[in-house]
Amino acid sequence: MSPAPSPAPSPALSPALSPAPVILPRRGRKCFESLFLRGERYENTLAILSNNCGPRQRDPISFVLHVFLTQPVQCAIGPCGIHFIEAHPELLLPTRELDTAQAAFVRELQLGEGRARAERHALMGGGELFVHFGSGRLVDQIDTLTAMCRAALRNTEYGEQQRLGACNIIVQRAAARTTLSNRTLVEVNSRVQAVLERMGGTKQDLASAW
Repeated sequence: MSPAPSPAPSPALSPALSPAPVILPRRGRKCFESLFLRGERYENTLAILSNNCGPRQRDPISFVLHVFLTQPVQCAIGPCGIHFIEAHPELLLPTRELDTAQAAFVRELQLGEGRARAERHALMGGGELFVHFGSGRLVDQIDTLTAMCRAALRNTEYGEQQRLGACNIIVQRAAARTTLSNRTLVEVNSRVQAVLERMGGTKQDLASAW
């Protein structure tokens, strides 16, 4: 699931095996964000998209991160899964990768009233894409960077220092391609430290490398 990084690599990511259950808000955009763009489920979303980018992307993690940091995220459901970015339909979260709560949410959206309210777009080769909740919205940069770093830290195929190095690579490359405020970098560093403490690792200041 997680390819080993090559020289000057994208670090490998590990989706969580069993995300913590969530209490769903009222069905709608907030429910979509809770199930796909928050906590461990957000880590899973980013990790799966990065791991499934294919050979065309030499640095899939940086590509996915840059796209999520700069482009509106939508809830578009097609025959094979969820498409998050209008300009990048290849960034697909396959239906087979959804957990029970996510799959139930998608089924509910695709039935009756929810399906009728969605924008419908024909797909090349057949099938339709249903875009729910109107146009996409930009997601929080701090949450997005932290989620990608957490996915790297969770990859136990590598030692602690290698995983910390992966976090540095992730943030450095994001900062090189995207405008990130100093406040954003400081807060991401603080959240990564908290993750390290919970994992029993050594607390280290990563921001000095950014």
